[in-house]
Amino acid sequence: MRMKIEQLIQVVEIAKTSSITFAAKNLFMSQSNLSTSIKELEKEMGRKIFTRSNNGTQLTPFGEEFLEQARMAVKQFEYIKNMSSVHGDKVKDFRVASHYFLFSGQLKN
Repeated sequence: MRMKIEQLIQVVEIAKTSSITFAAKNLFMSQSNLSTSIKELEKEMGRKIFTRSNNGTQLTPFGEEFLEQARMAVKQFEYIKNMSSVHGDKVKDFRVASHYFLFSGQLKN
């Protein structure tokens, strides 16, 4: 599985706004990139999370269950990210890398 925390954050934002367009603006990304990211997540899960229509984006029954878990995971991630300030320690530089690149091709002899 290649699910990323960003995708969980995206699901939460789409559910909050009921719109991929508004969610993309709030996440500072293009609508097409957000849509592609969610389609990849749905393909990976083997289930639809959202139904899309001219009236907006709605959660499927599976999507409602997924959203509940995504919210908890995002909340836990934010807690971990902010642990140093929660515990009063000196501020530490905490970074999480989540982007990956897949390259394929043939080597020519």
